[in-house]
Amino acid sequence: MDHVIVLFDLPFLLRVEESLNLEQPDNYEDYFVIINGAEIMLRFKKNTREINGFQIATEDIRGQLSYSSVMVGFNEQFFNLEGIADTFRGYELQIWETALEAVNQFLEIYRRETNSSWINRIINADVYNYYIRALKDGKTIDQYHKGSLGNGKGLGNIVTQEQDAAIRQKLSLSWKADDLERLAFLPEHQFLMEDYWAATLSIGIYCEAFLSSIFRSEYSKHGLSEAQIDQKFINKKRKAPHAFTKFLRNSVRELCNQDVNDSNSEIHKYFVSWCTDTRDIRNLLAHGKKMKVSKDIATKAMSSGKGLMGYLQKVLR
Repeated sequence: MDHVIVLFDLPFLLRVEESLNLEQPDNYEDYFVIINGAEIMLRFKKNTREINGFQIATEDIRGQLSYSSVMVGFNEQFFNLEGIADTFRGYELQIWETALEAVNQFLEIYRRETNSSWINRIINADVYNYYIRALKDGKTIDQYHKGSLGNGKGLGNIVTQEQDAAIRQKLSLSWKADDLERLAFLPEHQFLMEDYWAATLSIGIYCEAFLSSIFRSEYSKHGLSEAQIDQKFINKKRKAPHAFTKFLRNSVRELCNQDVNDSNSEIHKYFVSWCTDTRDIRNLLAHGKKMKVSKDIATKAMSSGKGLMGYLQKVLR
């Protein structure tokens, strides 16, 4: 084989020159991404949906009416570096993951340079079908297809009776989510999209906002005015806002009759876990610390934040 290509569709449109076809004019330059010392080629094609026989050419940000396809090309340099012989068989997952990494590197640069905030990294769940093809002298000599279309997975499931009843009740009350409830979904979404850096940062922010909210509510139940509650967040000596940890320590002592630093208290393990896995990592990121946030780090940050929030919500219920 001369080279291998991976083909799949993106869930949005990219405004780049049409280049997917192998035959290109002399003045066209391919995009290349360097991964582990090998040049990975990228080419793109715009597609439009057909509805009732009409081609829909409108550009939209969610890929419902138009979208792009991408071809990721691997040459002999990649296979020599990776120790892959004359066939890609047995290396399908490695090739697919490398293709995904190359496309995501391109997308992050594209998003920045075009100010396209709706462009996200691609994860496996975004790609329903992809093809890996081995080419020799311009002809396909082997093909691997990975797809999930047609299995109907999840289509027969419906919400539970309890969920349906809750939806109907909130609709009847014209219920609307507040900003804090909207924020609650942000870390979950970012984690699902494998943006672990953003998920770790946002769970730290949400945790502090949520705990501040329930403490405000509890102080209000104790008869404090809004102005008096605001003073709980202020360091009177410095006349500046408390560090959140200081506010948390004071509020737990006043409202829960516990000392977060007491190893015998119920809250201690939740507090220590939050300090180590959520607060400290969030602060490093917020203060510009350059670090790679792995799935494991993000998982611990999410778990520790939820643990402290869940415990205090139960105690203050």
